[in-house]
Amino acid sequence: MESGAADIVQDIGTQAAGPNPVWILLAIVVLCLIVAGPRFFVHLFQVYVLPHLSLRRVAEDDHMFHAIALVLAGSAAFVLFLALASPQLTSVADDWIQATVTTETASSSSPYKDVAQDRAVNDLSGYYQLVFIDNILVLPIVPVVYWFVLMSFIWIFAKIFQTPVAYGHFLRTVAYNGFIYGVASGLMVYQAIIAQAGGTLPPWITPVAFILGIYAVVHFFISIVQGLNINTTGIVVSLILAFVLLAGILYFINYQYLTPAWDEYWSRINSFDPSRIGGLF
Repeated sequence: MESGAADIVQDIGTQAAGPNPVWILLAIVVLCLIVAGPRFFVHLFQVYVLPHLSLRRVAEDDHMFHAIALVLAGSAAFVLFLALASPQLTSVADDWIQATVTTETASSSSPYKDVAQDRAVNDLSGYYQLVFIDNILVLPIVPVVYWFVLMSFIWIFAKIFQTPVAYGHFLRTVAYNGFIYGVASGLMVYQAIIAQAGGTLPPWITPVAFILGIYAVVHFFISIVQGLNINTTGIVVSLILAFVLLAGILYFINYQYLTPAWDEYWSRINSFDPSRIGGLF
């Protein structure tokens, strides 16, 4: 089973044909910043060095295309770091697949256990390739949707505390953080993947990732304060309720759909019998 996992996952990187996704993702980032317009570069210093003084004012003259472009640029930058770490990510996926299959089939006493394990390795490797290789250029949409849902929840709960800021103005204000957060998160994930795979990193990456990550979090709270323009209690309660609601939705999806599907899959794997018509499925 272990050699099968290594062979399957090792070949994933060579199965995807087409242009290098790294260059395409980099082009998406650059294109999004161009779409954001010259205002982004003009106000670059203000919104990232003096955000507590300028974010709300700068956002007044922005448009929604500007906000969407910034958030998409941050999301594409995040996925760009994943693409840069693709060989190491494949190695980490290999280890995870082997460990997961071994753990989930540990209690199986089927005489076809080895065959079932190879089938599970093949399935999990196929899912990995589908998401992180074949459709990697679609992945930037996921953080964008997450960002819009979270920001929408925050603004809705802030309305309870009588925020005077319109929905569009709020999104335009926090969009600058969406970009820097994507870059910081991507760099931190890149660092973690390389380290997990046993690779070596330039000595400057760790402190830069740490500082940029801390700054992104601080900038997030400043952006929320600037964007909502309500008292501290309202901001704290709105953030807590928004995160709790989002976490609840994700937990419900996991509990109601993902976990049962996962358990059912391993039940089929552990009861695999090729003599039955249809085999596993």
